[in-house]
Amino acid sequence: MALGGAQSAAAQAASPAGPQDAVSASEIVVLGSRGEGYKVDDLTTATRTGTDIMSVPQSIQFVTRQVIDDQQIIDLTSALRNVSGVLAGTDAGNRSESFTIRGFRSSYYAIDSIMLSPAIQTNDSFRDLANVERIEVLKGPASVLYGRGDPGGLINIVTKQPKFTTGMNLSLQGGSDRFVRAQADVTGAIDPAHTLAFRVIGAAQTSDTFRDVFDPYRRQFASGSLLWQPDERTHVIASLTYAHQANQTDRGIVATPSADGKGLVVDLPRARFLGEPWATTDSQRVEFNYRIEHQIADWLTIRQIGHYDRGEIDLLGINLGNTVRVNPMTGARTLTRTSVRQGEQNHNWDFQLDMVAKFNTFGLNHTIVLGGERLNAYRFRTFDRGSLAAIDIDHPVYGAQPTNFVAADDRTVRAKSNSAYFQDQIDIGEHVNLLGGVRFDHARSSDFGVTGYTSDDKAWSPRFGAVWKPIKSVALFVDYTRSFQSSTAPTISGQPLSPETGEQYEAGIKGEAFNKRLSGTLAIYQLTRAHVAQQDPNNVGFNIDAGEQRSRGVELDISGSITPDLRIIASGAYTEAKVLTSTDFAPGNRLIGVPKWAGSLWLTYEPKTGVLHNFGLGGGVFAAGNRPGDLDNAFKIGGYRRFDLSLWRKVGKSLRVSANIKNLFDEYYIESSVSRAQITPGTGRSALITLSGEF
Repeated sequence: MALGGAQSAAAQAASPAGPQDAVSASEIVVLGSRGEGYKVDDLTTATRTGTDIMSVPQSIQFVTRQVIDDQQIIDLTSALRNVSGVLAGTDAGNRSESFTIRGFRSSYYAIDSIMLSPAIQTNDSFRDLANVERIEVLKGPASVLYGRGDPGGLINIVTKQPKFTTGMNLSLQGGSDRFVRAQADVTGAIDPAHTLAFRVIGAAQTSDTFRDVFDPYRRQFASGSLLWQPDERTHVIASLTYAHQANQTDRGIVATPSADGKGLVVDLPRARFLGEPWATTDSQRVEFNYRIEHQIADWLTIRQIGHYDRGEIDLLGINLGNTVRVNPMTGARTLTRTSVRQGEQNHNWDFQLDMVAKFNTFGLNHTIVLGGERLNAYRFRTFDRGSLAAIDIDHPVYGAQPTNFVAADDRTVRAKSNSAYFQDQIDIGEHVNLLGGVRFDHARSSDFGVTGYTSDDKAWSPRFGAVWKPIKSVALFVDYTRSFQSSTAPTISGQPLSPETGEQYEAGIKGEAFNKRLSGTLAIYQLTRAHVAQQDPNNVGFNIDAGEQRSRGVELDISGSITPDLRIIASGAYTEAKVLTSTDFAPGNRLIGVPKWAGSLWLTYEPKTGVLHNFGLGGGVFAAGNRPGDLDNAFKIGGYRRFDLSLWRKVGKSLRVSANIKNLFDEYYIESSVSRAQITPGTGRSALITLSGEF
C-alpha cells in the first residue's frame, strides 16, 4: 500500500489577507495569479507581467495545487499528465525527469519565471513538489523572455510564497512498495508591523519501487524563503532550496527480437531489473534565488533578479547493449552490458535587470518589458567506461562486478552569454490585444576536454501575436515565435553541436463559461526545429545532431468547475511529429515516444452541502496511442489507458484523510523510451493514503 499526497492550499486562500498581503500586479509578477480550484486567471510565464490568460496570444496551460492534492500527486511527471501534448521523457537512469512537449523533448524548466541551469543543462535529481503552488506550461518557444530553452514549450513552477498570516500544514504518507513520506510547511510574519514574512518547507521520503531493484529511493528536501515588503511599492524576496537524492541506477528494460525474428518487441515484465546492486546514484542540488522589485512611479517598476544553482552527481551505472542474443539451442536470451562511472559538478549564475512600464499613447495602452541578462556556467565531469558480464534477461543472476575502467570523457566546460530583450503588449480598446518582442543572444562556450572546442554563437529571436475578443468570454489568437539555444551537450567526438533553432506558427481560440468558472483552449500549430541534440543510440551519455524535425498538431485543454460541486481538468492532443532531414535517420520517421493521439480526463465531486459535504471523490483516465520506441522506428510502444481513483474525507476543520489508487486495472504500459536499450515501464497498481492537517 502506498501513502502519498500533499496538503491543500485552501486554508491559505480562505484566510483574510493583511494589509501587506495585497500588492499591485505590476509589483509582484511572480505572485500574480487570480483564481482557485482547477482554474487560474492570470499567469506570469507568458509575459512576466501578470497578464490575463485571455489576453495572451499563445496557448498556456496550468496545473493548480488543488489538482495536485485531489490526484494525490507526488512527482512532476504525474502532474503534467493533465496537460495536452506533454508526455514523460527519459528519466536519465532513474535520477531525474524530462518531458516531450508538442513532440519535442524538453529538459529545461523555470522556477518562479527564472530558468534553472540556464547556461549548462543538468539533470541531477527529481523535482520535489513540497513547495509547489502551481505549474504553468507555455506552449512553443519562449526565447524572448527566457533565452535558452526547448522549442516545444516552457514549464514554469510557481512556488509557495511567504504569507503574513500564520499557518502550518503537516502531512504523513505511506503505502505500496514501502512508500513513506513526511512533509511540513510553516509560514507567518516575523515582525509586528508585517513587513517581514518567512516560509519554511521540508519533506523526506523513502520507498522501494515496483522494479526489482536492491536499493530504496531516498530523498530529502528543504526550502526557506524570506519576504521583505516595507511598503506597497517595494518587494524583496529571497529563497534557498536544498535537495538530496540517493537511488538505484536503473536503465529500465530493452526491446527483444520478435518470435518470427523480423522485428523487435517489448515483452519483459515491468519489474525486471537488468542492473546490479552496486549501481547507485547520489546527487545533491542547491538553489538560491532573489528578486528585488520597486515601483518607482505608478507606471514604472524596476526589477532585478539573481539566481545560482549547484548540482553534484556521483554515479555508478550500467549501460545496456542494443542487441539481445538468443541461444539457438536453449532459447536463452542474454544482453551485453558495460559499466560506467561518472562524477559531475555544475554551477550556474544568472543575473537579470529589467523594467516594466505601463503608459498610454494615442489611446493605446502599452505594457513594456525592457531588460538584459548575463549568464555564467561551469561544468566539471569525469566519465569512465568499464567491462561487465552479460545478463540473462529472463532469468537474471546478479553479482557481476565492473572491471577495467578507462577514462572515456573527462572534460571541463565553461559557458557564458549576454542578452537583451524587449517586449510590448498593446491593448487597443477592449477587444484587441497585440504582443511583440525580440531578444538578442550572444553565447560562448569552451570545452577543455581532450578534443576541446570553443563556440561563439549569436542570434535574434522574435515574437509576434494578436488577440481578438468578439465577446468577453471568447478570444481568438494567432502567434509566431522563434527560439535559439547554444549547445553544450557532450558528443563522442568532443566537437560541439550546432545551435538549435525553433520556429512556431500557432492559432487558436480561448473561452470561458459558467460565470468564468470554466476555461478552455483549442489550438493548432506547426513547430519546426533544426540541429536537434538527440541522445546517441550507440553511446549512452552522449549526443548527436539529429537534423531537422517538424511537429504539427491540434490540442484541447479544459479546466475549472462545471458546478460549484463538480471540478474538471481534461486534455486532448493530436500530434504528427517526424524527421524532415537527417544524416542518421530516414526522413518521415516518427519522433521517439510521440503518439498521434493522447489525452486525459479527471473529474472531482465535492459537495458543499448535504450529508456528503465532508467527502470528496475523484477519478480519471490518462491515455496514449502507439508510439515509436526509437528514431529508427525499429519498434513500437503500445498504447494504454490508465485509470486512477481518489477518495477523501475531511475530519473537523483541520484534518483530511485521503486514499488513492493509481492504475486501477493494473494496465501494463511503457512510460517512455530513448532507444531499444533504455525503455522505462510504467508503474503497476498502487495505493496511496494521506493524513494531512492545516493549522
